[in-house]
Amino acid sequence: MRINNLKGTYKTILNKTNYKKELESFNWFNDFVKHSDVLIDSVVETPLNQILSNNLSVSLHTSGDKSIDALYLYRLKNKAEESSIKDYLRGSLPNGLHVDKRRYNANDIYEIVLPQSDNYYVSFTSGILIVSKSSLLVEKSIRQVQSAISLLDDTSFNLVLKTMGQSDDANLFVNFNRIPDALLPLFDRSYYPELKGLKFFGSWAEFDVNIKDDKLLLNGFISSNENQNKLNQIFKDCSPQYSKISKVIPANSGLILAYTYNKSVKLKNNLNTYLKNNNLQSDYKKGFSNGNSEGLIFELMDSEFALVDANINSLSPKEGSFLVLKTKSENRAKSSLSKLFNKPLKETSFYQLDKQTKIAIYKNDRENDFTNIFKHLLPYTPSKYFSFYNNHIFFANTKESLKQILYANILGKTIHYNSYNKIFSENFASKQNVYFYCNLANVAKHFNPKPKCTLLNPNAEQKEALNNFYGLGIQLATNNNMLYSNICIQHNPSRSQEPQTIWQSKLDSSVHFKPSIVLNHYTKEKEILIQDLSNKVYLITPDGRILWEKKLNKPILSDIYQIDFYKNNKLQYLFNTEDRIYLLDRNGNNVERYPINLSNKATNGLALFDYDKNKIYRIFIATADHKTQVYDKKGSIITGWKASKSEHIVSQEIQHIRNNGNDYIIYADENRNYILNRRGETRLTIKDDFSRNKLSSVFCVNNKLVTTDTYANIRFIDLKDGNVTTKNLLNTELSHYFTMVSKGSETSYILVTQNKVMIYNNKFKEMASIDIKGTLALHADIYQFSSTDYKIGVYDEENKKIFLINKDGSFYKNFPLKGSSRFSIGFLTKKKSNFNLIVGGENNYLYNYTVQ
Repeated sequence: MRINNLKGTYKTILNKTNYKKELESFNWFNDFVKHSDVLIDSVVETPLNQILSNNLSVSLHTSGDKSIDALYLYRLKNKAEESSIKDYLRGSLPNGLHVDKRRYNANDIYEIVLPQSDNYYVSFTSGILIVSKSSLLVEKSIRQVQSAISLLDDTSFNLVLKTMGQSDDANLFVNFNRIPDALLPLFDRSYYPELKGLKFFGSWAEFDVNIKDDKLLLNGFISSNENQNKLNQIFKDCSPQYSKISKVIPANSGLILAYTYNKSVKLKNNLNTYLKNNNLQSDYKKGFSNGNSEGLIFELMDSEFALVDANINSLSPKEGSFLVLKTKSENRAKSSLSKLFNKPLKETSFYQLDKQTKIAIYKNDRENDFTNIFKHLLPYTPSKYFSFYNNHIFFANTKESLKQILYANILGKTIHYNSYNKIFSENFASKQNVYFYCNLANVAKHFNPKPKCTLLNPNAEQKEALNNFYGLGIQLATNNNMLYSNICIQHNPSRSQEPQTIWQSKLDSSVHFKPSIVLNHYTKEKEILIQDLSNKVYLITPDGRILWEKKLNKPILSDIYQIDFYKNNKLQYLFNTEDRIYLLDRNGNNVERYPINLSNKATNGLALFDYDKNKIYRIFIATADHKTQVYDKKGSIITGWKASKSEHIVSQEIQHIRNNGNDYIIYADENRNYILNRRGETRLTIKDDFSRNKLSSVFCVNNKLVTTDTYANIRFIDLKDGNVTTKNLLNTELSHYFTMVSKGSETSYILVTQNKVMIYNNKFKEMASIDIKGTLALHADIYQFSSTDYKIGVYDEENKKIFLINKDGSFYKNFPLKGSSRFSIGFLTKKKSNFNLIVGGENNYLYNYTVQ
């Protein structure tokens, strides 16, 4: 490695990177800091300080078979600089330094004894300062300079040397012929065959290194001798391509090795050429079950394939891995496989998510044929079972692994849509031949249980540190006779806070609408009805699969009501936008004459009343012309409703309350409250009327209506005489939401402001005040967990968090959670072990959490 400014680079790592804390979890980094501190502190007031701003080259060398030694080379600026350093070493040294000198091949070698550190050996030759902890390595360097042979004689090295950038933080040179031996001390010897595979990348590589505050970037070229670079031979004339395979790779994948090319027949021919050049073709041809196998497999392949570890926790890496091939078409691929198997394809089982989703699983009768091809391109080939989905074939060694992959695709939970992956992908070129990705947090399970490197066998603290990195990515693309490479390690601590959900279902847009848990009248289980910001409505199964979607012209204003329109125990979905009332059946189709066009824009969400529980429905809605309209279930206006116009706009949902045998239709505008009977006539005249808070519902307790005014004070309206009494709470003009819970003698009054939730008892004593560091949506949902236990649900719009609050003001366990909407809680299936919490999530996902 060539470092352009040692002191500057050192300060950048320590002071300008966001991931210093994570690096400090590893001993090798702390050793680096310790030794660098000793070196810099020891020379800061000496002539040696001059070299810290010079170009430094560091090379690593194997020493025996158990260690690696480093050699540091400084190009001195002139003879004067060399002389001043030599004079310093010969003189009286401060800080307890001691120097011994000896001669070697007409050169002086100085042994510097540093306090509390290893000794260093120093020499000068041809204007270069040589430093190492190994005296043998210094001697080898002196002999190298004096010899007639130089690294510059290596054609492959010279090619990459010419591509070296001059203004980067550092330049890294890698000798692939030496790397296996250099890395072996970090691994068990059984890994040596895999390490030797690195030689096939080429002979030399140069990477320009740039240290950023949130990532480490390397890019450069790999060169090789003509027959050495395996990838260059296999991808000869296979130009780099745009890759789309991330659209089918599960978002939780830990390892990805993807190949992209333009012609599968060219890939086949190049593989054969490579095998022939390396005397491997004969065994390769013998490995097929018949002479057509190779051609049929390449025939079904289109332009990319990938080996993926899908992070299925219950399975080992190889059991949880899969191979995905993009096909030209599913039908053509099935035809090719039938010819390969010499019989029609016959499914062995099915993956059935629900009654509507059934995907066939097949047994691969030519497993060895696939292994024979892909063993030259991949570390291993999972291929025992396979399934088709979206013009791709997924191969895996277990049916369970295959089901997990299909489930992720059905829900759209793939890495392509992951926001962190989108940020990560911006570090790479748009076209590629090879892409490798590693989730650093899960890297340990892919290595020997007891490697000698703590980076590969991290402890709990180190695992937590690695989890703050999104991952390591390596991209390769052919470029004439070399490979161009991009490498990135991305720091992303927010990734460690990804929600731990049962499932996440991909929508077209984000969700700010409260999900509605609705009843499936066939299965008696629950489903989810949701609308996204593009005004698309979705019906989603308990497993997260989208049953149907329907585009509306406007956002939904109301709650989702279910009615039995035909009185046949089959349910439909009723709701409104500002210009229409909709009634959809469970297949998403409009019922009869719906949607009903409104003559004026709706100013509130519709209210549905079934006065006598006989399915004679009444639909109430307020409009911009100050009218309140009443419809029957068929969408016809009820002529018997005689209500006068309101003085101002009605924005709150109209309410129906029955008390002592009387019906009260209740709503309010900004100045006045209206309490009417079923015909729209005034049932109760309020004495000393008040301005009701526009986000406060009305409740009935002990023959009194309860709500709040615009000053966040509770108002009681006596249903006997219309008298109004007041209980001051906040007594200040403040935007707020009010609700209450009344069970027997226990009553709780709940106020929500932008950053606080307040709970009062029936004597109006404040029992809890919960401060939220964010901006709360002015709403609170009440969830009744039992006859005596309720929870309060609120949503922080600023930080995209949801809170479930106990009635004593404490947070329910495991909250807050990530979420970007109000949420619903209920049982989705008949197996009522835990509640399901459904909420909008980031990146256009709908989240399903479990709540115990």
